[in-house]
Amino acid sequence: MKCNKLLLMLTFFLMTQAKASTYEAYFLDYMMEYYQKSTLSGALVQEKSDNLDIKRMSRKIVRDENRDIKKMKSWRNGYFEEVPNRSYWAGPTLPEDLHFSETEEFDSRYIDYMISLLRTKKRVMQKASSKITKDFLLEFIKHETKEVEKNILKLKKLRSEL
Repeated sequence: MKCNKLLLMLTFFLMTQAKASTYEAYFLDYMMEYYQKSTLSGALVQEKSDNLDIKRMSRKIVRDENRDIKKMKSWRNGYFEEVPNRSYWAGPTLPEDLHFSETEEFDSRYIDYMISLLRTKKRVMQKASSKITKDFLLEFIKHETKEVEKNILKLKKLRSEL
């Protein structure tokens, strides 16, 4: 009887762990695609913007997010390899009006787009932090949330200077 109870408890524990691992794996899949979305806009900024501060900020975001994508891929492959990958978008896309904006309006549209993207990223990370169990992911979320807040403030300042 004790053996069955112990086995049942162990099975329940493993099921809850599997669910947490699956959630964490899918969180990483989602965030990697999300980061790809903001890195795509970086190339467009270099092409369309005349504002050196916006170009500099964009390059920093792209550099940081590419670094984080590599880190997330490493975690995904190292800790969650057994969980099938999940795709959330057919491919990262940018708003059409960003592609077709003239230089004068491009900067403000890009800033608005990035602020919106960063706010959503922050909400997703905050929601995920209540379900994530891995300390390294919680630390990553904490660090990224601070970075998002700093970037939003910088983008708002850039917008006020346009």
